[in-house]
Amino acid sequence: MSTSSTARIAIILFALLAMVVGFLEADRVVHWPDESSSAPEAQEVAVTVVMRNFRYVPEELRIPAGTRVVFVNEDEVPHNVVHSAGQRVGTAPSLFESPVLQSGQQWSFVFTEPGEYSFLCTVSAHQLMGMVGRVIVEELPPVANSASAR
Repeated sequence: MSTSSTARIAIILFALLAMVVGFLEADRVVHWPDESSSAPEAQEVAVTVVMRNFRYVPEELRIPAGTRVVFVNEDEVPHNVVHSAGQRVGTAPSLFESPVLQSGQQWSFVFTEPGEYSFLCTVSAHQLMGMVGRVIVEELPPVANSASAR
């Protein structure tokens, strides 16, 4: 077997192993802020998505409008977060695009408009290994104005 064939097989096996490990370690826990804190209307809501084993964890989350999503790279390799407006990258302008994040770095985005937002990692075609995710932003119920309630 030639060296190039062996290298190709090794790359394919590594990609498959990364995908399997990502599936095994993926936890779909969404980290919501502590509900016991006071003055919730003055507090910004934040949710964390971790980049680990070539996956976003959780891969999908449902949040209220106005929530900040913090993306944290816990992998040893760089990743990014790019909104994919269509089925293919580049079909429509991206709503958001992070810089390339090295291990330990983070980036955040506030989702203000209700809708579904797919995102992926474009570094070294990680999206082809399954590094994709989705945020579903829901409309907030109307909040009574405390000044008008008096």
